[in-house]
Amino acid sequence: MKYLTRAILFLFLSLNVLGQINLNPDLLKIDRKAVVERHRIVSSSTIPNSPAQVGNGEFAFGMDITGLQTFVQFNTMSHWSWHSLPLPKGKSVKEFKGLMLDTHGRMVQYDIPNAEQPELSAWLAENPHRYNLGRIGFCLLKSDGTFAKAEDLKNTHQEIEMWTGIISSYFELEGRQVKVKTACHPREDAIGVSVKSDLIKTGQIKIFLYFPYPNPGGEDTTKGNAQSSKIERKNSNSAVIARQLDDAKYFVFLNWTSPGHFVSDDTSSSPQWFYLNPENTDSIGFTCCFSQEKRTKELLSPVQVFKESSMGWSEFWESGAAIDLSQSKDPRWEELERRIVLSQYLMRVNEAGIYPPQESGLVNNGWYGRFHFEMIWWHSVHYALWNRWPLFERSLHVYKDYLSTSKERAKKQGYKGARWPKCTANSDRDWPHPIHALLIWQ
Repeated sequence: MKYLTRAILFLFLSLNVLGQINLNPDLLKIDRKAVVERHRIVSSSTIPNSPAQVGNGEFAFGMDITGLQTFVQFNTMSHWSWHSLPLPKGKSVKEFKGLMLDTHGRMVQYDIPNAEQPELSAWLAENPHRYNLGRIGFCLLKSDGTFAKAEDLKNTHQEIEMWTGIISSYFELEGRQVKVKTACHPREDAIGVSVKSDLIKTGQIKIFLYFPYPNPGGEDTTKGNAQSSKIERKNSNSAVIARQLDDAKYFVFLNWTSPGHFVSDDTSSSPQWFYLNPENTDSIGFTCCFSQEKRTKELLSPVQVFKESSMGWSEFWESGAAIDLSQSKDPRWEELERRIVLSQYLMRVNEAGIYPPQESGLVNNGWYGRFHFEMIWWHSVHYALWNRWPLFERSLHVYKDYLSTSKERAKKQGYKGARWPKCTANSDRDWPHPIHALLIWQ
């Protein structure tokens, strides 16, 4: 009898609550914009290990306190930007032997560095690696003509507006204001930038583009001749640069909305430095796009990129599930909610591309930019939990793509089924390493 009484009481209370919700539909609605905006990221200095970023999951652009990459070599990275150094002379990937290990009474070949093949083992560990597409920053001149340093900037202030994906940066140089806005297009590997300052008119602000040659962990300043940058087309408000890094090729498309001219470093036969010099204006806006293919359509203006960014990010925040902890009586609610919101922003910027993310997303080149098969779940299942499956599904093709080679790996080692690679890139070739080769969960 008591169970029946409890059931009736529960039903009564449920109907009462549902009746209140029907009468008050706002009880069901979360003000998602308010939740996101109360955690706007505000800073007054560059954090070297944690750059401010704009991005779309496939492409990301890290920046220092100036809104560009003026003083810090932050990365411009994409999930498609892979590069390999030339193989050691006379060597072939197929020659790699690995090591034979006694495994429960039988000899099994594993992808482990071989002391008899040190050069090839090292090359397989480092290649392919993700590379920095290019650095974009300010050339800031003081009134005496010398280049400004980071410590010369005063009253620095930066805000990341996560609801729109637009970052606003402010600083002063010798008492003169500089205002910068930076955003990323939600579907293209492009940033839009607007700059306003009297220093532009006096010739004290220019924009530079610098293209480093990659080494497996960052960049190599000694191999300028191993790459080429060529201006394929240029007019009064746009330019196209063709980039070649060994076998990797891509294009950089730049357009600007204020008077200015685009030049390369004429001291080099293969320049890696390029400059956008504004003329007779106190503002400059530009869009820069990176692509593996030549574009046929015209670039959007910075204003259009800002608009697209705002629309794309609001659509993201309005999609899937949301949580508002502001009614909690626990004083820790705000910090918990802040971490939830910031985590979603960072994951959307860095880890929603055509390949699963590396450990550090598109921030830097840890693990040479490669992803770990056993970490796909941990890096991506949150999209399922928040009911944002399309962002999860973008990279799940790797299981199908790598299934045949994973079956071959298992068969070669005398196992049934599939043995996935541990740490790999845009093709199924594992990084030779004892841990990678011997983990049983693969």
